[in-house]
Amino acid sequence: MDKTEEKFKALQVLVVDDMDSIRNLVNSCLNELGVKRVILAPNGNVAWNHLQNTNIDIIICDWDMPQLSGLEVLRLVRASKQHTHIPFLMLTGTTDREKVIDAVEAGANDYLSKPFSPKDLEYRVVKLVRKVKSKS
Repeated sequence: MDKTEEKFKALQVLVVDDMDSIRNLVNSCLNELGVKRVILAPNGNVAWNHLQNTNIDIIICDWDMPQLSGLEVLRLVRASKQHTHIPFLMLTGTTDREKVIDAVEAGANDYLSKPFSPKDLEYRVVKLVRKVKSKS
């Protein structure tokens, strides 16, 4: 097993989306990469609760959700000393330039528009994995 495979296997990823189909697609793509520890959250409140109780290495989060939006989750993460370092991939159904700018200014590491291909997601996750400190 090479170092990249080991790193994927060691990751714990939080996937936040109010659509079951998107959560399942992202989970499936992550599993194909070798990520076995995936936490699925149907909204931002559930995601924030997981963040308080679980060590998360990467967050993949939808923008448009009830209760807490992805942008609100991102702002909470970046405002928290405990979580500010976690790489954050924002998912959205829009390519609105203003939303992209808002996400980047709020601290998103990357941005992926829906619909996306598994290869698009893989590319961005690989980039985020480089930002995760190696676990010993």
